[in-house]
Amino acid sequence: MNNVYKIPRFAPGVLLIAAVFSSLILDDAFSQNAPTAERLTPSPKASSSMSEVHFDLGWQQSSKTFSVLLTNDSNKPLQIEGIQTTAGLYVVSFPQLVAANSSADIQLTYAATMGGGDVDLVRLLTNRGDKQILVTHPRQQVVQLSARTLQWAVGEAPAPKSVTFTVTGNVSVPQGVETPGKLDSASLNKLADGTYQITVNPGSTASPRQFPVVVDFSPKLPGTVVLVTCFVGNPGQ
Repeated sequence: MNNVYKIPRFAPGVLLIAAVFSSLILDDAFSQNAPTAERLTPSPKASSSMSEVHFDLGWQQSSKTFSVLLTNDSNKPLQIEGIQTTAGLYVVSFPQLVAANSSADIQLTYAATMGGGDVDLVRLLTNRGDKQILVTHPRQQVVQLSARTLQWAVGEAPAPKSVTFTVTGNVSVPQGVETPGKLDSASLNKLADGTYQITVNPGSTASPRQFPVVVDFSPKLPGTVVLVTCFVGNPGQ
């Protein structure tokens, strides 16, 4: 789901954690033919026609508020008619007009979504064309898996298979593992301090399929899903 802002909007209840400032020169080097559809899909391939803002997230950080400085270096006013964002970004405030040869701030908040990626997109709708900003926000990784997939051949005996993972600094403790439905089963065992093993037993290998095994943590890991994807047969089969 994407967000579209046509007027200044303030997000209630947002925890203002930190601000990151990035100067962006908004000139005719931006794409003047951006798609008019409101569905936005971030694509690093389009980075040549975008400016970029970058900040890092701590492992337990669920949101971050930051500002983008818009610099209008022309001798004509820049009118901002609206802002579109992808699902992880929310507009706190933005100027509707940036005077000639002056600057103004857009303030946004990133809110982590479960399983969300590290890239979001802002599209400014202006009287000088659509202008895009790529927002990258990688998160500190505290869980390292020995493998992210397990695989069984179709017709293979459904014997248990395992992966291990570590939690850096024991900042969070795994509470258990879950599989969808009742056909398959999984268990969690502690091997050493900060090191754990997930053992998965497929209920059937009679036909190609896949299912996830998800690890539950306390405290939670915002915006992060730790899972092992299990395949019977080849992936995509």
